[in-house]
Amino acid sequence: MENDKKESNSSSQTFEPHTKKIKLDSISYKIIPKEEASQIEPLKQCPYLGTIKRHLLDFDFEKLCSISLSNLNVYACLVCGKYYQGRGKNTHAYFHALEQNHHIFINLHNEKVYCLPDNYEVIDVFLNDIKVIPPLPPPPLFFMSFDDS
Repeated sequence: MENDKKESNSSSQTFEPHTKKIKLDSISYKIIPKEEASQIEPLKQCPYLGTIKRHLLDFDFEKLCSISLSNLNVYACLVCGKYYQGRGKNTHAYFHALEQNHHIFINLHNEKVYCLPDNYEVIDVFLNDIKVIPPLPPPPLFFMSFDDS
């Protein structure tokens, strides 16, 4: 009888070595085998998520650094809403993080969120509502009409 139980338990539990995706509460999660999980670097929990001030965020402005006026590698500070260039050392966003103690920035082109000056990506469902940045509308076209008379 014990052998019957062991056989029924082993037949009901099947191990699938491939990754599976499940969906709970409209959030997708990826289930991976234990062997692969040990190879993935654990995500850092960002202690600064509570400093985000959503009421100051306005993504309707042109995506330019507020200091250099460059449109390359522009990040928005999620604490004060200002735009800064870069995230590496000696960049405007990096200095803003150090001087103002504002640590959470979003890349305005790819919507990835980073913690500066530590320079790690923050992945948290808490940020999903911020990541839906509407694209800027195209500039208006002006047409001139010429009178043939």
